[in-house]
Amino acid sequence: MRKRADQSGTSATVTFTGELRGRSWNGVQTTPAIGPVTNYRLTYTIDQSGTIELTVGLTPTVDLPRTSAFYALTVPLHGFEGWELNGVTGRAGERIGDRVGECKSQSHSELIITLAGSCLAVTAGDGFQNAFIVEGHNGTASLFLALLDGTETDLKAHEELSATATITTANSQSAIPSRFRNGRSSYCATLSVSLANALGGREGDEEEDEET
Repeated sequence: MRKRADQSGTSATVTFTGELRGRSWNGVQTTPAIGPVTNYRLTYTIDQSGTIELTVGLTPTVDLPRTSAFYALTVPLHGFEGWELNGVTGRAGERIGDRVGECKSQSHSELIITLAGSCLAVTAGDGFQNAFIVEGHNGTASLFLALLDGTETDLKAHEELSATATITTANSQSAIPSRFRNGRSSYCATLSVSLANALGGREGDEEEDEET
């Protein structure tokens, strides 16, 4: 995995690139790249506006026609309380382990996620096949931004398939419904700290151990 960190004024961007690999048997050992080699890119950008921009990209090294696969960026959530999408709502504990709030065929729809003391407004842009939440236990959940979710797609060699989503926190000026505009989002602060740590006070490229 390679990391590039850039800072411009109050905006910070961190980009991770590498090759897709299988899961390690012990969570530590590096595994070989999955063949045929497919490169990935994950870019995170955040500034003082409270909006986080996430870009997911895949670039195969050979043509992969009619590919049906699942590939998603997952965002861990804590203090999960519920969700809303186009007037449909759900509460924590109703469907643990199931997909909820699916945005399939509803790109640019705003998925509202309520957390303890804050909320997020998630917009999956063109290119994502789906976005949804899976609730775990003890107030945890995961947001999935699925670049691929089973729909057949022709992947071209050396051409990136990518999509960008935004996550807007409740403490920013946005189109979030007024009933959600309460409190300050600790989630935004956590991501800000994570990006600041990734920047490490310097810009440029850095090689890191491959994640598995």
